[in-house]
Amino acid sequence: MMLNILVLFVIFVATNAAFNESSFEVKSTAKCIQDITEASKDIAQAAATIAKAIGDCKGTYNAACKDDINTILKLITEAGVDITDAVYDCGGNEPPACANDITTAVTDFTTTLIDVNNALYDCKNGSTVKCSSDLARAAKDVTTLQADIDKAISDC
Repeated sequence: MMLNILVLFVIFVATNAAFNESSFEVKSTAKCIQDITEASKDIAQAAATIAKAIGDCKGTYNAACKDDINTILKLITEAGVDITDAVYDCGGNEPPACANDITTAVTDFTTTLIDVNNALYDCKNGSTVKCSSDLARAAKDVTTLQADIDKAISDC
């Protein structure tokens, strides 16, 4: 949980620093695209694991469910690091649409992380209805986040 909070804090600080118009400087376009592409890969893997978790977590919090949720958290956290890197590497060098796309991705990443953390809590504590609902929201969140990232790849 602390790691997730730290990731959110780093993203918040990086977003403010990289997209502050007074501090724009030329960054690496190639690195920008690499960061966004890596985030896309992590998000795609998280989406597949969420789909698996929806089945594995029905009815009981078992080893498969636990492994799925831990994998989702790991992948979402890795995507957060990639998005943070993109905030820095894309800031100031890319078109305004790129900056807007990444800012939107940061916001949607936060929502995704919250819903995945809720799933972990609710699944672990035996609330199967909430667990299923949280996982369904997380699935929707990663679809939205993937669309943000795909748009950023196109615009950056």
